[in-house]
Amino acid sequence: MNKKRLYLTTVLALLLLFTFACSIFDAPPTPAANTDKIATSVALTTEAMQPQSAPPTQPPPPAPTLTDEEAIKQALLVKLGWTAAELDFSMGDNTGTLARGGVKKVGEMQGAAWFAGKDSAGKWIIAHIGQGIPNCVDIQAFNFPTTWISHCVDASGNTVALGQPTLTDEEAIKQALLAKLGWTAAELDFSMGTNTGTVATGGVKKVGEMSGAGWFAGKDSSGTWIIAYIGQGIPYCSEIQAFNFPTTWISHCMDDYDNTIER
Repeated sequence: MNKKRLYLTTVLALLLLFTFACSIFDAPPTPAANTDKIATSVALTTEAMQPQSAPPTQPPPPAPTLTDEEAIKQALLVKLGWTAAELDFSMGDNTGTLARGGVKKVGEMQGAAWFAGKDSAGKWIIAHIGQGIPNCVDIQAFNFPTTWISHCVDASGNTVALGQPTLTDEEAIKQALLAKLGWTAAELDFSMGTNTGTVATGGVKKVGEMSGAGWFAGKDSSGTWIIAYIGQGIPYCSEIQAFNFPTTWISHCMDDYDNTIER
């Protein structure tokens, strides 16, 4: 009985001791969350995660507009390969699309004329620099007044008058006949026979005369009509060899020794 009471007393004492210890070492209360700090953190984190947009691109400043004179000077420098300090430039006539003037190297006595025209994009192009007759291919893109450029040289080296009306084949052959015969237009009695477009034949006589002659003409490489032969006899082979006249027109020719040769 005493042992049982002692056992119960011991157990009770241990329970009281455990309860007292728990009351001393209770876990501290959970602090209240700082909602303002959390919201700020979330806002900062969200802002940092957003992609950063590139700063707006500023358009380049517009290129300065050059005057015609300045643009032509630049084109001349490029064509001549000179520096601006070497260029002695003078501006002559300017229609707005065509211009001309003079140019020389600083310190030199002799200069040259220049001719320029605007292309379809409005850019000034130097067509010709020099004192001689320009090549037709250099100026053909621009309709320069004939008071500026009256002639040009074609691909065959022939000097061509500019601004002349386009002649028909008949008119061109008439002019060639007058030049070869030394007649005036009033003296010419002319007839046109067959014309293939590159060779032609017909008849000619002086007004008021009974007898006439046949003529044979052909176009050269530049498209100019050339009188190869005028007469009723057999032509020399050297006169007609540049043109492929049909043998039905000219069946024979004479060589340099006056021998008749069948064509």
